[in-house]
Amino acid sequence: MNHLRHLTDLARLLADELAAADGAAFAMAKPQTIKVTNGHTATLGSVARTYARLRRKRNTMFGRSIFADPAWDLLLDLFAADAENRTVSIPSACIAALVPSTTALRCISRLESEGMVERLPDAADRRRSYLRLAPMTHEMVASWLLAYTQQHFADTHVAYAGESATPASQ
Repeated sequence: MNHLRHLTDLARLLADELAAADGAAFAMAKPQTIKVTNGHTATLGSVARTYARLRRKRNTMFGRSIFADPAWDLLLDLFAADAENRTVSIPSACIAALVPSTTALRCISRLESEGMVERLPDAADRRRSYLRLAPMTHEMVASWLLAYTQQHFADTHVAYAGESATPASQ
């Protein structure tokens, strides 16, 4: 029994080291830059941070309980952190979820079991681990942010180029 436990521990250690090595290579990717308007550019990471900031402002104005979506808040934070070459600890991810930590931990577990996020061990402190988006989830969030940004700026351009900007009540 002890031999099996030892082999299991070695397999976990190897898997953790491979995941950490894969995470280092993933974090070295170039930031995704997009053209937003009139020659200006932005990174998708900055779009994610701006969008998350607006969500927090909305929550402040209307209350968190109306628009609670901790999974999306976590995904946005992890995406932006990756773009900034930052690691996100579990406690930090819980804060980013904008819900009580028990709810955030359940959400993280669900995202992890669905393969959307990956848990990476801290090489210096085995008690701590970090989260990152799985590569497929990273691409999905990037695609959504790109579509969101393109649509937002297309709508803005149409509003300024053609339609009257005066309120309907006038």
